[in-house]
Amino acid sequence: MKRLKEYLVKIVDNRGKNPNYKNIAKYPVIDNVLIKNTLYPDLNSVNRYIDEDTYQKFLRGYVHKNMPIMTLVGNGIGNVTLSPSNDVAIVQNTIGFETNEFCNEIYLYYYFINSQEMIKSFDRGSGQPSIKKTDILDMEVDFPNVKIQKLVADFLYKIDWKIELNNKINKNL
Repeated sequence: MKRLKEYLVKIVDNRGKNPNYKNIAKYPVIDNVLIKNTLYPDLNSVNRYIDEDTYQKFLRGYVHKNMPIMTLVGNGIGNVTLSPSNDVAIVQNTIGFETNEFCNEIYLYYYFINSQEMIKSFDRGSGQPSIKKTDILDMEVDFPNVKIQKLVADFLYKIDWKIELNNKINKNL
């Protein structure tokens, strides 16, 4: 068994920083309410954006397409999704996980999805639910080799992608 942090290159953590938001700009902000244990957040529901200057100068870290992101504070603690593109931002109470060559990022997303009970047990909040980043990073994990991770992740991703497409079709009927 290893700790999750041994599979990570970096954590994207812009907590403690709250930029000036725009009603419309280049970079949608993935707020906690958009992270719902779905493959990708619904970008049509984005309420806040940041401009290029804020994106470049204000944020400490950036997410990339298919990077797992997780909510640490609020009623959705432990909820995860994948970043839908390189051109989105995360800010307060949300972190992103960039993995090393021994962990597939989409596999990590599914690992988090299937570990919701354990993740939610890390709740330390009294007024509102809250998870410490260190509790997540110190989770003991037992991952198969990266080739198997990729096979599992690709299989599950294809199923979820098809479900997501069918849901979009159903909304338009």
